[in-house]
Amino acid sequence: IFFDNVDYSIIPEFYAIADVGVIPSLCLEAFGLVVVEFLASSVPVIASDVGAMREIIDLENKSGILVENNDNFINNLTRSMNTFLAMDPKTLNYYKKNSIINSKKFSKDKYIKNFLTIIERISNEEN
Repeated sequence: IFFDNVDYSIIPEFYAIADVGVIPSLCLEAFGLVVVEFLASSVPVIASDVGAMREIIDLENKSGILVENNDNFINNLTRSMNTFLAMDPKTLNYYKKNSIINSKKFSKDKYIKNFLTIIERISNEEN
C-alpha cells in the first residue's frame, strides 16, 4: 500500500492492519525507528541483517526474522515473507506477542535511563 504524506498521528492505524513489517535496507541503519514502531504495534518484522537491526529484532524470542544482505538477498527476503504469510495463527500470535515485549526495551524511559547511565559512567571516568 502506498500513500502520499500521512499524518504521523494515524500511522499506528496503518501498522495495525499489517501481518508483518518488511524493512529491506541495503545500507547500514544506525537505528531503525520504524522497526520499533512495528514491534510496538504487535507487528513482527523481517529486516535486512545490517546496522542495528540485529540489536532491535530479538531472534531468540522470535519478534522477527533477519535476512542476510548477500547475493541471495531478494530470494531470502521473498522466502522470509512467504514464511510469515504461511504461518499458522498460533505461531503468528507468538511472534506478535513477543514483538510488543521486545519493543519495550526501546521505550523513551529506558532510553533516558541508559543515556544518563552512560553520562554518569563517563563523568566518573574523568574524575
